[in-house]
Amino acid sequence: MAMESITNDHSPTEPETYINHSPVNQMQAPMHQKSIPLKRTRRSASVDSDYGILQKEESNWHVINADDVRQIALDERIDNAEKPMVLCSEEFIEREHTVKYLNVNDKERARRKAFKSLEEAQGQLQEAESFMRSMAVRVNHQGDKCPKPYYDAYSESIRNLEGARKRHDRAEMNLKALEYDAESGLQKYTETLERIEILNANIAESKRDIAKKIKGKRALHAKLAVLDILGCHKLDLVPTETLEMFCSSTSEVLKSVDGAMSEM
Repeated sequence: MAMESITNDHSPTEPETYINHSPVNQMQAPMHQKSIPLKRTRRSASVDSDYGILQKEESNWHVINADDVRQIALDERIDNAEKPMVLCSEEFIEREHTVKYLNVNDKERARRKAFKSLEEAQGQLQEAESFMRSMAVRVNHQGDKCPKPYYDAYSESIRNLEGARKRHDRAEMNLKALEYDAESGLQKYTETLERIEILNANIAESKRDIAKKIKGKRALHAKLAVLDILGCHKLDLVPTETLEMFCSSTSEVLKSVDGAMSEM
């Protein structure tokens, strides 16, 4: 009776088209005995042919099917979700390289070494100052009678003191530079690690968003496939193994749908 109803409602001489309408949104249960529009071309049942005939779309073929529009929109949404993920991934690689380049631990070791060098320079400066003072006292105490070796030793102590001061100043400047570099490097290192954590979260969120959109696209393809199968009149030509696999998969899908509906 369903076959006769379909044939009577839609005569092959008067093809019906569904331009700008989505078959997925119009999908109804077979018991309603209404013809189900398929995407692009659809098969119509006929008493003269088991295959039926292909109904043609209207002459304005340039009008895009609503389901095609929906698929294009899904593809664009997936592409738009992938673009920020790619940018985050590229920045993530760059930030990781920056962390390795900073070498915070190496800079801290260099700072400690410079601090030790400064302490040694301070000790040498104090010794040079003490020796110069002692020689100055001796020279002053001897006055004009001061032996020449004392004058020579005093002059040498002055030169040693000047050298010790220069070494101390260089060590002090080097330590300050390393401390500033280490401090700024540590700050940049911390900021980079925080940024890496944010990028990781953004990448994970993008992956979840893309997976959700891909799942929606697959659901649309499944609905369109159901419509195409409903319009097929020669399922007996399909290999038995393929049909069994299809029935098994369909059963699993229905179980999942029923389970989700019952939870709601």
